[in-house]
Amino acid sequence: MPAITRADLRVGDILMTKHEGGLTHKVISVGSFFAGNFGTAGYVHAQGAAASLFSKTNVDTGVVNQLRDIEAGTSRVRLFCSQFVVVCYQVAVLRLARNGLAPQGKLLPFELDAKAMEPSYMVSYLRRNPQHWHEVGDFPGGHG
Repeated sequence: MPAITRADLRVGDILMTKHEGGLTHKVISVGSFFAGNFGTAGYVHAQGAAASLFSKTNVDTGVVNQLRDIEAGTSRVRLFCSQFVVVCYQVAVLRLARNGLAPQGKLLPFELDAKAMEPSYMVSYLRRNPQHWHEVGDFPGGHG
């Protein structure tokens, strides 16, 4: 992948952090692999992986109600990083739909329960949905 700079970034871009760590990272990577996230094990953190192993990816009434509460500013739910990114997109789509700028009742491009979106699953999901996303390169961080 080519290196990208801050000037290459656009509103709505998602930056994923890849980590190669110690024993904890390796244990989470194994769990992520068995959860079906092949080739993305470097994109993990303990909080997201632990929560997502027991979460469903489908959108049900509970997910919709939680998103409405978040969108209304009445939710006190705590979100981990990848879940936060997905919820931000979903709330933005809800607001666009309310203004007639997106299809009603759809949470595109994330039609799933954000609790299931730990980092390695998110990378895997984004790669499986190239109609909505594409990888543009590696960002070296604050030095670019």
